[in-house]
Amino acid sequence: MSYGLCVSSAELIFVVSTSGSMDQYYMPDVIEFIANMTSMLPVDGGQVRIGVMTYADQSQLDIALGAFTSKSDIVTALQSLTYHGGR
Repeated sequence: MSYGLCVSSAELIFVVSTSGSMDQYYMPDVIEFIANMTSMLPVDGGQVRIGVMTYADQSQLDIALGAFTSKSDIVTALQSLTYHGGR
């Protein structure tokens, strides 16, 4: 068995609670986690597409799959995620 780079494409969507059950204090930690995960994936080569969906009272697509094709653009977009509160 040989181990190597994944040659197939993948799509990864992070689903993040921004409801009242998650204190807004943790939002920077969640953003940092997603940014760290993104930095370890071959996003720039187009092998992995990243998306982010948040939910509270309603769900919202914050970063659509394929909207950004570079790690730096995704990390920049992550900074605009907001805490919604609610249920």
